[in-house]
Amino acid sequence: MYKQNPTTTPDWLYRPAAISEDNMLIFSRELHTLHTITQQKTPSIPQDTTCFMMVFDLDKFDQLCPELNYFLSQEWGIRKHLSHLAFICLSSDLPMQVHVDGIAADIALNMPVFNCHDSFTVWHNTVPAKQQMLSGYHNYNSPDRDSGYYNYNGWGRDKGYIKYNPSDKRIESLAIACDGPGESTEIARCSVNQPHWINISVPHHAQSDHSQFRINASFRFDHKHVDPNNLPHSFYVA
Repeated sequence: MYKQNPTTTPDWLYRPAAISEDNMLIFSRELHTLHTITQQKTPSIPQDTTCFMMVFDLDKFDQLCPELNYFLSQEWGIRKHLSHLAFICLSSDLPMQVHVDGIAADIALNMPVFNCHDSFTVWHNTVPAKQQMLSGYHNYNSPDRDSGYYNYNGWGRDKGYIKYNPSDKRIESLAIACDGPGESTEIARCSVNQPHWINISVPHHAQSDHSQFRINASFRFDHKHVDPNNLPHSFYVA
């Protein structure tokens, strides 16, 4: 099994997060509102497209998601270690490439937001693609929307995965493309409709078995303070 960070990446691929169904319903509603506001503030990203939409204003998260903020702060004590928050959006007409994440973290806390039924995180036995960094990151801020588009190995507008960084008004590579899924073997999957801690340093991608636009939220924490091999916030039983 390939690991992007072999010395720190855990052996496990996913662990259910210890969040009750009632709490998750509340958190999903709050996160849906945050996604709507984030989309409105980044109109250059087409609505209902596959993308990794970063939320750089974490104060906005605190403001619009008070119950979830309280839970992460007071119940789990890890809000202060939150480094990144993003929405993983998936459209049926724009599949997501198998990838490992480039953000300096080995795990993420993922939560369902909208239309996450029959949707999965899928891991693959594969390796990073030989070609990198010519990926189809479409420059949605350019006057000519085709001027920032690069054609690469199926990682483009028709088959690719857009990761947008609104903080500096450019498209930024936050992932490393891998071979697959047609060129690799699936090794595991977990439902996106329940909250999970997931391993983002092993090749994976999002997949839905329905045609509806799907959103889930992904929280990344400072790895020095949230140990993937000692998670107190998991239903996992060794």
